[in-house]
Amino acid sequence: VLALRYYERSKRTQLVAEWREAEALGGSALQDAFVRWGRGMSFHEFELIFDDLPRHVVRGGWEPELLGEREIYREELALQRILDTARPDLPPAFSRYWLDIILTARPAERPPPHVRPWRLETSSSAQAGVVYSDTEVVLLNSSDSTLVVVLPSPSRRLVITAGGTDRDVALTVHQPAHGISLEGSARGNDRPLDLNFPQPANRYEIRAAEPTTVSFVGYVA
Repeated sequence: VLALRYYERSKRTQLVAEWREAEALGGSALQDAFVRWGRGMSFHEFELIFDDLPRHVVRGGWEPELLGEREIYREELALQRILDTARPDLPPAFSRYWLDIILTARPAERPPPHVRPWRLETSSSAQAGVVYSDTEVVLLNSSDSTLVVVLPSPSRRLVITAGGTDRDVALTVHQPAHGISLEGSARGNDRPLDLNFPQPANRYEIRAAEPTTVSFVGYVA
């Protein structure tokens, strides 16, 4: 199998490390690792089985419990932007690099709600100090910086990853339409801030107590 012969050339460091360990064990361990990692697939294969796929997907890969397990790649956000236009009916789990999906045998009456990635746009953030960096994360350069989040549909829930994994970052999220502010902290992807507001809104404002980065904002449509 070519994948096993040339896996050392892969840029996926975790794959290479795990397959090296498996190869060192001998026997069928490397083949088993290959099977566990799976092969490339997307929603097309699932639609061969499920006539109404969105109503079968209960949960997916943008849930906060998974953000610390699966690194967020900028390509995933770009793919979601495409799917929002081409296939808005699809659950957002299919824009992830890994397909972590819970399926039901019987379809739900209506598609379940999912955490969807926001586009990390800064065009609505007029204040200085909000920058979309070359690594494609948003920089809040001072405590006066405000990231304005304008959602395509109203949401009560926001999931935010900010800062690194070394310490907590205090955040304030304001909902101008209802005059409500909620506070909390995030620590990178491992500990996202998950907020639920009493009422849904399209517009939110995120501020940090210190300069930091925001790498993900999710919402539930």
